[in-house]
Amino acid sequence: MRRTIMIIAVISAGLMVSGCAQLMKLAGALGVQKPTARVVNASLDDISFSDVTLLFDIRIKNPNAIGLSMAGMDYSLKIDGHDFFSGEKNAPVKVAARDSSLLQIPVTLKYKELYEAFKTLINQKEAGYTLQGGLRFDLPGLGMVRVPLEYKGKIPILTLPQIKLAGLSLSDLSWSSAVVDATFEVKANGGLALNVDKLQYKLDVGGRQWVTGTVRKTLQLNGDRPRTVTVPIKLNFLDMDRAVYDMLMGNSALEYRFSGGFDVSAQTKMLKPQHIRFDQQDTISLIK
Repeated sequence: MRRTIMIIAVISAGLMVSGCAQLMKLAGALGVQKPTARVVNASLDDISFSDVTLLFDIRIKNPNAIGLSMAGMDYSLKIDGHDFFSGEKNAPVKVAARDSSLLQIPVTLKYKELYEAFKTLINQKEAGYTLQGGLRFDLPGLGMVRVPLEYKGKIPILTLPQIKLAGLSLSDLSWSSAVVDATFEVKANGGLALNVDKLQYKLDVGGRQWVTGTVRKTLQLNGDRPRTVTVPIKLNFLDMDRAVYDMLMGNSALEYRFSGGFDVSAQTKMLKPQHIRFDQQDTISLIK
């Protein structure tokens, strides 16, 4: 009985080897080759202050005399050399005989998740990424094969523009009034060139409204250098309380509230315009 089982096992193994050999001969006879794939383009498909979407164009070439269908793909993404995520995708892509086909893969990255995974990105203008993956094909005579691909690039790191009251300085003083210059500072991180429009502001000092208005001029934020806006404020001593007068005459600090809003857009059309509100409270002293 054992001898019979051994004979059957040997015959089965022989048939399997013979079958594989026949398949390889068939593949050779048909001239079946592995297809090729590479990323021919990577572009920013969409960007906002919360996420960025990359669109990868993958060109698949089929050198064979028969059409092929992709069985699926695996992929992983590294940020600045560190693993960020990986996954699989079933994309029904057919490639005709001796032809090529374009596969588009969108990848969306949320800035919050990036910051949580990589704390150092908060202060960066951009980050490097590496896309690695493989496309799977079931080829006659060869079985399931994987075609690897890799692409490296950079993504902009975008944060909301910041605005603050940079200082109050005394520019003119008389017996009955004073002129104080309020300087506002607007700054971005430099990940993308931005425009700030319709800057509306209100400044309360010591619990009283000092000035309100709108900056009509567009502020262009290129790089991380701040833009400043100076607004002269005329103060009448008869309308001021004692605390404001003491600040003007002495060195005391006063509480202030700086609030308002502005429209922000990119100098390219990839970023949708957005309205940003701000409301800050702190103390400040007068620069004389």
